[in-house]
Amino acid sequence: MSSNSGRDPLEILSDEVLIAIPRGDDELRVNRTQARTSDGKIVSWIGIREWYRPEDSNEWRPGKKGITIKTRELEAVVRTLTTALTPSTAPRPTSRPAQRQDTFA
Repeated sequence: MSSNSGRDPLEILSDEVLIAIPRGDDELRVNRTQARTSDGKIVSWIGIREWYRPEDSNEWRPGKKGITIKTRELEAVVRTLTTALTPSTAPRPTSRPAQRQDTFA
């Protein structure tokens, strides 16, 4: 079992690396994970994260930079990324991009 930041524990059913892209000494990994919640519900997500290998070890470790995309959000994300890679004549997604709330001192 694994914990998920103070919420009910999850039982990880599968965790599959879909692709690992070398980035110098690090790599970018895309994983598909499926888990069961304490009430028996099956949940899944896609994780995109940088991984690194410390100098004193050959074992890969997850880095701080990453994002988790819920499976139900994946279609909209893929559609948007595909649109970003196509010529500007392609139709744009109907959803508005989120407004950033960053402030810099």
